[in-house]
Amino acid sequence: MLDRMRITLAATILSGSLLFSNYDTNIVYAKQKPDIVDATSQGSSLEDRIKKISVSYSDEDFAYNQAYEKAKNIVTHLSSKKQFPSNTWEIIALSHISEGLVNYEQNHPDKKEEIKGLLELIIQDATTKLSPYNHQLNAQTSLKEDGIYLSHTEIILNSYQQLTKNQKYIRLQTKIAHELARRSLNDPQKHMRSYAHLKYKWPADQAATLYAIWSFDQNNGTTLSKEPIKEWFTYIKKNATDSRTRLPYSNITGKRFGKTPRGCALSWSIRYMGSFAPSEAKSQWSQYKKKFYVQHGPAHGFREWPKGINHRGDGDSGSIIYGMGVAASAFGMSAAKVLQDYNTYQKLKNTQDLAEELLILMPQKGMKNTEALTQSILFYTLSIL
Repeated sequence: MLDRMRITLAATILSGSLLFSNYDTNIVYAKQKPDIVDATSQGSSLEDRIKKISVSYSDEDFAYNQAYEKAKNIVTHLSSKKQFPSNTWEIIALSHISEGLVNYEQNHPDKKEEIKGLLELIIQDATTKLSPYNHQLNAQTSLKEDGIYLSHTEIILNSYQQLTKNQKYIRLQTKIAHELARRSLNDPQKHMRSYAHLKYKWPADQAATLYAIWSFDQNNGTTLSKEPIKEWFTYIKKNATDSRTRLPYSNITGKRFGKTPRGCALSWSIRYMGSFAPSEAKSQWSQYKKKFYVQHGPAHGFREWPKGINHRGDGDSGSIIYGMGVAASAFGMSAAKVLQDYNTYQKLKNTQDLAEELLILMPQKGMKNTEALTQSILFYTLSIL
């Protein structure tokens, strides 16, 4: 997934200093609208375009407004075309868009009614088309252990409540929040299953589950998340921490390489932990950067596997180029921003910006239905102020 960064990593690593000798990865954004360069015009070679991006970054506000328009386009076309590789990634993408919309409204209050309408469309899609049940999800539904679906649906509903300050969906929110908390506490490993039909449990998915309960608490003045969070950390520290890296396992139920921490999971988990457990998130982030953060030429990113280990990638990791993981690096942008590590965020963002430039000149095959997913994550990331 998130292969929009793939060509960057390959091109920058393989080309090295010969092509990119004038590219400064530590440049801070210039506060100006970006110049638009025609990729087919004279003087717009790959090297010229890379030099151009090194001195004229887009204003974050400009990029943010563009990302909002793209997110709005995704939401308004949910019923008319398939935009995501699977229902799982769709619900995840929509939860990111929902949180991004709430953040966007804080700086654009004139958009509140429009954003409210977009959230209604997202809720309709989440509770009908994406429902794993044989009917529309509602407060009477007998819930199964669908950790990913229920957690991200709860995040969407909580986002709506946060924006509107009304309790239109409170019965469903309350039902899901209590189910997430109950199953988390009752499980011997303090994790919900990600899917009802699979026995596997991933700490990264549980981080999103805990965040969903926590965000319900923030809206409603409750403390449902307190014990599940406490018990989860106790279990992880005692039973599911790698002694070499001092970071959590990627899987706690015996899946291949499950005891090896991996970048996509850590970036993902830390992004959510940064809200419900900021001190623990900062501690993991520091250790994560020591064991996973790398630079190859102008490309900065996180490895998918710890230094010295080189397993293959999969659908969660995206492409792995010289050890650097696409998903780990992309989700790392969100984690860095949540933790206010703007130096790391900027380096990752510079690499992502370069990816956008390279993709114009060298579009990739095999990227069907990934554009909307990428834009959803990017919109959320830009919305974190």
